[in-house]
Amino acid sequence: MSVSVIVPVFNGKEFIDRSVSSILPELGQDDELILVDDGSTDGTFGMLCGRFSTDKRILLAARSENNGPAAARNTGIRLSRGEWIAFCDADDEWLPGKLSAQLRYAAEYPEVQIVLTGEETVCDDESARTGKLQEYARNDTVHFRNALIRHDVFERIGLMDESMRIREDTEWLVRARTAGVRMGSVPDPLYRRHLRDGGLSANASEEGRKERMLSAFARGIREKKPETADAELLSILVPVYNADKYVGEAVSSCKALHRKCELVLINDGSSDGSLSVLRRLLSDRLYPDGLSVTLVHRKHKGQASSRNDAFRLSRGKYLLYLDADDYFTPGAIDLMADTADKSPEAFVISAMCRDFLSPDLTEEESSKLKINPDPYRRMLAGCMLMRRSVFEQIGTYDETMATSETAQWVMRIRDAGLSIREIGEVTLMRRYHNGNLGRVNREAQMNSYMEMIRLRLKNRKG
Repeated sequence: MSVSVIVPVFNGKEFIDRSVSSILPELGQDDELILVDDGSTDGTFGMLCGRFSTDKRILLAARSENNGPAAARNTGIRLSRGEWIAFCDADDEWLPGKLSAQLRYAAEYPEVQIVLTGEETVCDDESARTGKLQEYARNDTVHFRNALIRHDVFERIGLMDESMRIREDTEWLVRARTAGVRMGSVPDPLYRRHLRDGGLSANASEEGRKERMLSAFARGIREKKPETADAELLSILVPVYNADKYVGEAVSSCKALHRKCELVLINDGSSDGSLSVLRRLLSDRLYPDGLSVTLVHRKHKGQASSRNDAFRLSRGKYLLYLDADDYFTPGAIDLMADTADKSPEAFVISAMCRDFLSPDLTEEESSKLKINPDPYRRMLAGCMLMRRSVFEQIGTYDETMATSETAQWVMRIRDAGLSIREIGEVTLMRRYHNGNLGRVNREAQMNSYMEMIRLRLKNRKG
């Protein structure tokens, strides 16, 4: 049984290493640890990248804005691939054998979908507030922090309520209980909770704590919280692999004058300096004003997987992919989105693109590359603005494909008969450079297309 462990962190540079060090020995080869930095300002993400960027079990995510633990946990849940999901707060730790004990319990009682453990509490800072909280914590042990939860429960119950900053886990667990989800518990204290004077729990007043508890119970007695796209938001999704020379220009082109946008960057295990460039874009705010950013760094899984992870993290009504070595023309985003607003029947807005030779090529290298000098239409990821409902109709990208995944995905759009609105403006500048095998090696690209068409015809015949 594969497990994804999610650790949300905000300004945890001084203590998160303790949490990570307690979790890693518990993980198997197929497990993963997802660390989600929720807009830290103390250099937490840089420290995590320095320590763990090469560990293939660890996926690092960072958000440009602090939105609270519920939003950070939801980010981790959307990225997770495990059959089970476990949690740990960044300032706490697992005790040896925690995960294996929970998995044994789950195997023995297969009807149970949430497995808790006992926990012990220690005060890192001795104060009246932490002392009172420690006394309160003896009877307050049902939390996400010590839970192991089946992945499919979140599909049934929904994710956490991001409008809640405290007691969001209580609300979700009450919602799960109301829906009839079976819970069990390993009584042994296998989770160690650390109380700090600066923590959220320690700073909550006794009166406010009781009020939030009652509010969480009241809000939790409801059906699945619906996941709805933000109708005012446009999501720009950028898979990145060894593009440190170009990704800065790509991000800089993601400007919209009249649109609220978010940027989702998936660094797919780059071996060059891409992660450093992306970290600088995040920490130095070198992206267009008003653009919220989510950055993910993980082991290399391929372009299709990167596109799918970016989609899972996106929240917008409209979606627009951009390859990290290309860039949008000025006004492109507003143009495609305005066209979509005026064409409610269209699932996809298809625009034109233009090729260009990358300025970093030598004259000799440029002479060997042939580009189309005129604007042309092709169903490329960066030339298509899509409604979210496209994915609901045809599904996500095929992750078994190493190349041509977009062409295959577009064929599915056409096969489904979805309406496509074409416009004649150039919205994408498509870069040719030595590292772009799909554009430079035409023979390999054509072979990939032919194999894709062969399989498509075979599936149709079947």
